Amino acid sequence: MMGKTKKVIKLLRVNWHTMAWFELLYKFLSLAVFTPLCWTAFNGIMRITGYEYLTIENILSFLTNPVTIAALFLLLAAMTVYTMIDIGAVIFLLDQSYQGVKADLQQTCRYAVRNAVKVFHRKNIFIAFAVLFLIPFLNRRRTMFFSDLHTGRIVRQRTSCRSLRWNTFHNPGGSSFPGAAPAQACP
Repeated sequence: MMGKTKKVIKLLRVNWHTMAWFELLYKFLSLAVFTPLCWTAFNGIMRITGYEYLTIENILSFLTNPVTIAALFLLLAAMTVYTMIDIGAVIFLLDQSYQGVKADLQQTCRYAVRNAVKVFHRKNIFIAFAVLFLIPFLNRRRTMFFSDLHTGRIVRQRTSCRSLRWNTFHNPGGSSFPGAAPAQACP
């Protein structure tokens, strides 16, 4: 076990500066660009399909709408490519470190972007499904929370019924999630 840990530390030493800068850049772009674009796209889907908010009664009709299916498919494809950029960069940096080659940030970004779209090649399509499975585990929720907190839209608040509820600064009884029905009081 210690031998494997030492190998990993040795690998990280070679390109740790590049990996740290890439991850900072990636998280910044997630926070400032990609997450707001996803929220805007989802709000656009709701607006195009004629929904102001989603409830249990209307979610099935929303999800079975052909426009919703096509748009959510495109949104998931974009999320897959964006996530593959992060995964590809880490793999590239670890490979370069294994070979003892120092990589710079520009080289890493170029490699990651160029190879991210290859996930949709016919022989790689199962990787896309694996990446979609990994998305919830790759800090998206934290990035989305800080994005909304940065824009002043949400605050975490414990309710009296011990459930976690998201409230907005502008509408204390509402929800910050696009399309979500307003929060209701606990019984």
